[in-house]
Amino acid sequence: MTPAHSHAATPPHSLRIAFIAEIFPSKSETWVHHEIDALKRMGCTVQVFATHAKPENIPSELIHFVALTTYLPELCAEWRSCFKTLSEPSLLKPVLAGLIGDCSGVRRRAQVIRDLFYVSILTPAISHFQPDILYSHFAGTRSNIALFYSLISKVPFVIKLHAGDIFNRVALFRLKSANAASMLTISGYNINFIRSHYPDVNASCFEQHACGILLPEFPFQPVYAVHGMPMILAVGRLVRMKGFDVLLRASRILLDEGFQHRVVIIGDGPEWPRLERLRSRLNLDEVVDLKGYVSPTGVRTELSTATVFALPAVWDSAAKTQDGIPVSLMEAMALGVLVVSTTTSGIPELIQDGVSGLLAGPNDPAALAQKIRFGCEIGGVARLEMLRMARKKVEADHDAEKLTAQLLNIFEGITCAG
Repeated sequence: MTPAHSHAATPPHSLRIAFIAEIFPSKSETWVHHEIDALKRMGCTVQVFATHAKPENIPSELIHFVALTTYLPELCAEWRSCFKTLSEPSLLKPVLAGLIGDCSGVRRRAQVIRDLFYVSILTPAISHFQPDILYSHFAGTRSNIALFYSLISKVPFVIKLHAGDIFNRVALFRLKSANAASMLTISGYNINFIRSHYPDVNASCFEQHACGILLPEFPFQPVYAVHGMPMILAVGRLVRMKGFDVLLRASRILLDEGFQHRVVIIGDGPEWPRLERLRSRLNLDEVVDLKGYVSPTGVRTELSTATVFALPAVWDSAAKTQDGIPVSLMEAMALGVLVVSTTTSGIPELIQDGVSGLLAGPNDPAALAQKIRFGCEIGGVARLEMLRMARKKVEADHDAEKLTAQLLNIFEGITCAG
């Protein structure tokens, strides 16, 4: 079953792009929002197809995305059409082969089967949109849907991989990389990881394409000197790989050394109870503030008051994953807040220790405490030079507008070649 859609030459900047999403708009995936807005400004028509229901309590600055989104739970699928989609040989044969030879574990196989039903429900809506290209961030469910729809429609698809979808091999990884028009990922570290861990996947087909931020929203306003009690700000989902427990232990070390400070952690997630217990056990209830979710505008306000921004990323041995290159670090660097992070994953590709920020080894509270204290105490010309280098790095490599223009060039090259 091939949707009625012609792939004749597309006029510049008039592509029809189908974004595949799960929860949308998301509280954390700011780079996706930036890409969509930028692509629309560049003349593209964008429609998002989300597997989850419309979120509740959408921040006002994200509410406009609802009009661009088709939510799978709201679709009334015709079951006859669903079964027709699922019985397509162009879909069924490669996916069944992939389930046998490129999909480990009962959970991943169940996910693939579920996603087959997802795509069967979404197919009429996607076909009605008539996309020139399908695009998904992350190589799990979203890319499954992009792959499956592409197999039955021949519409090309592009996947951008980030972190967990690299470090934990996803289902049908070989099938996706063999069929995708382009495989992108956010760091050179990721490409080297694929090369060393997945010899059956052609790492040379992966292209580095960074995440970025909207620089006009982050004007450079460096603080040259520290006045009053230092405030250490951290932002991120409360999961183990962010290393916020290491930050709490570093805070205890700093207090024991007589270094008075405050810690503010913005974000929510499954680690909240454990962090609360650790905070109490370390007698940090009056020092560490777990603020929960704060809107992007609120985060920028908090950044303007921070002495240093800390993100002590670690390898999560339980989940066997780690962070990529966190966008929150880019935001702090762009604004002129001194950043302290770790040598985990691709972070050294963003931060050069002692030049554009400070890096400690992962899971080392004492080293992190030392870097944070240095970051709070350094001032004058040395501080300003570090902040200027950080801003320069973000401007050069993580400008969302430039990156989206590059992405659009990739899309146009694919559609013209097709």
